[in-house]
Amino acid sequence: MNDAEAFHLSTLLCGAHRRDKLDSIREHLRSGKPCRLVATQVIEAGVDISFPMVLRALGPLDSIVQAAGRCNREGLLGPYGGDVIVFQPADGGMPPGDYAVAARQTETLLSDGPLDVDHPDVFIRYFGKLFPITDTDRPKVQESRESLDYPRTAHLAKLIQDDSVPLVVHYRGPSNDDDTVDRLLTALRARPQATRALLRELQPYVVSVRKRQVERYQREGWIQEIAPEFGVFEWIGGYDDVRGIETLFSPDDLIV
Repeated sequence: MNDAEAFHLSTLLCGAHRRDKLDSIREHLRSGKPCRLVATQVIEAGVDISFPMVLRALGPLDSIVQAAGRCNREGLLGPYGGDVIVFQPADGGMPPGDYAVAARQTETLLSDGPLDVDHPDVFIRYFGKLFPITDTDRPKVQESRESLDYPRTAHLAKLIQDDSVPLVVHYRGPSNDDDTVDRLLTALRARPQATRALLRELQPYVVSVRKRQVERYQREGWIQEIAPEFGVFEWIGGYDDVRGIETLFSPDDLIV
């Protein structure tokens, strides 16, 4: 955006970094300062924040509604005081797979006229048309259930498929003087094996990436393994105060 004052939130920032960014964003909003935030879908769940305006790229209808929940969230502007604008990106690109299918279904519904997203019937129509054209049981959980294979069903049944690898980043806080990560990594290296307690303390400083990215990161010399028994790596590449870990990947590749 070429906007030095804009904020950024995505999973390229570790949890502690996102928490500090959110504190700054809330302070800007409370004090009435200009506040522009560019965010991925990370803003759509579990983030209690209230903007007077939300601009959301066309996507799945449920994601659009989640983003809209960050507009006038606290009701301070009155029941109709916020604006949510859904736009079609100029390049037309979007993540492939089920996301693109759901976005096209949303576009079809919108072409029929305005949608009252507060009405349950809208989502009955949306999911009723979406589920038959998407593979909602890719791991074949139902097949295992029908054969009464309980161990395999338990192994396959995951609400969120997790193929991520944790990278510990050297985030030093808003004032660049927090040595928590350095201290914990020193303690970790002093032990013959990593402990779960130490790894829990490091959790706020972790960025999760796809397993398929790890091989390239190793080849580029951006990561090194620090807890092999837990599959944890240290990120030794660039970590930007605005953008988080710096990679050469397309942002679309990072959407989970």
